[in-house]
Amino acid sequence: MNRALHAILTVCTCLWATNAHAQRSVYAVTIGNNEAPHSESDLKTLRFADDDAVRYHELFSSMGQSTLLSVLDQRTQKRYPELVARSQLPTMDNLLRVLDSYGAELKKEVAAGKTVAMFITFSGHSGLGVDGQRYLALADGGITRDVLLDQILRRLPSIPVHLIVDACHAGAVVGIRGGFDEEVEGRRVRLASAAHDAWLQQAHLARFPNVGALVASNATQEAHEWSRIESGVFTHQILSALRGAADVNADGRIEYSEVQAFVSAANSGVMDPRAVAQVVGHPPAVDRRTPLIILDELQGAVRIEGSAENLSHFYLENDGGLRVVDAHHGQNGWISLAVPRGPRYYLRTDDHEAGFATEDTPVVALRSLHFKPRVIASRGSTDEAYRTQLFETPFSVAYYRGFVDSRGLLPVETPAAHTAQMLRTDEVTDDKSMAIVLLAGASAALVTAGVTGYLALDAKQEFDATDRQARARELADDYKRFGYASLASGLLAVAAGAAGWALWPGTASVATDASSAREMLQVRGRF
Repeated sequence: MNRALHAILTVCTCLWATNAHAQRSVYAVTIGNNEAPHSESDLKTLRFADDDAVRYHELFSSMGQSTLLSVLDQRTQKRYPELVARSQLPTMDNLLRVLDSYGAELKKEVAAGKTVAMFITFSGHSGLGVDGQRYLALADGGITRDVLLDQILRRLPSIPVHLIVDACHAGAVVGIRGGFDEEVEGRRVRLASAAHDAWLQQAHLARFPNVGALVASNATQEAHEWSRIESGVFTHQILSALRGAADVNADGRIEYSEVQAFVSAANSGVMDPRAVAQVVGHPPAVDRRTPLIILDELQGAVRIEGSAENLSHFYLENDGGLRVVDAHHGQNGWISLAVPRGPRYYLRTDDHEAGFATEDTPVVALRSLHFKPRVIASRGSTDEAYRTQLFETPFSVAYYRGFVDSRGLLPVETPAAHTAQMLRTDEVTDDKSMAIVLLAGASAALVTAGVTGYLALDAKQEFDATDRQARARELADDYKRFGYASLASGLLAVAAGAAGWALWPGTASVATDASSAREMLQVRGRF
């Protein structure tokens, strides 16, 4: 029995080692502070900065370690009761303490040769200090440029550090935290004019070539929240991008240029100046293609995949009413979104919706969804601008390339050898799912073949050693039974493995449409 157990463990260990792959060690601090700084008496309490911090915390917790610094309001506590006891006050003391703790762990990971990454996000107010410096408001003070550079970034080893900042100078631009039927007209609020400059001036970040930043900005220096998404508009767009909506070359890696282009496309159709958000991006100078997110690292996520050519602008909403992702990929656009697993999701367009379960499947194919008409109610001018104009422009390969060319950004790699599928049919999703099942079955059959083969050899050795006729017959029967079982399992493993390999997406062609200036890539690569 001990021999058999040892054989099982050995085979399973070999299989695990073959399929395992190295991942980054991810650490994050997500900060959300609804309260206005004491020095800015004219500012009102924000509605959704705590929700923004929670959503970032949920994303980064699925990749590694994350600490939430926020005071959750009543509605957010009801939605996330498990986070009430784990969240900490958004103070400078808590921030520095967490960074010191992370710093010690990060240094150990780096010394061990591991790949690591650090995220710091902030959602809340910015203010103007008596010394003339702008700061991001915490409960006990603020993060000035000097504090950021000298007290925060200096605490961390030279690893990729990503800063994501949505700092507004006043209250929410659209909506209230009450019932959605009480939507109010948008109010114009001014973002601190130097808020994003303090984070992105190359003269300062050049001291930390390992640090990148994504910062909310726009032409009128306004910041926005919207009650329909219960979030800052900038944060919602960034999170949509990071969950896969910005993956223009479908390689499963979300880079800075993709996020910037995605947010630009999302807002390009919005005509109301009160409702426009943009993103200023600054990738780490040491590696401008450093990925923010690698989709395969999101644990506990379900993939929503398929051709989005008939969807136009759509969004995903979970069974709790939270809007998780918005996107618009245009004609023939392929999507692969990684969203938290939950009992049920709803995919909604302007006039149709489809509900589907996600608990028992790793992939949901878009073509399997059944849509039905839905009814929309209007809620005011600014809300109407968001509802009808946000994400109106498709995020396509052509849009992305035009955007990065106009901004002088470093584009993502798109050669055939490295590009994932862009125009795959939904049959590919089904084939891949079946391939996964077959390969899993092949692995199980291989384990069975190994165990039964071991038991057959063990019986053969005992047969050769015994001089008792009755025992010899039993061992001969065992040898035949286990031998046939091992042979059958081995053949099954080979057949299932070959079928799974054959069904795994292979290489497809590259399709272009020069007349419409749209470039669509289709490459199906083996992983």
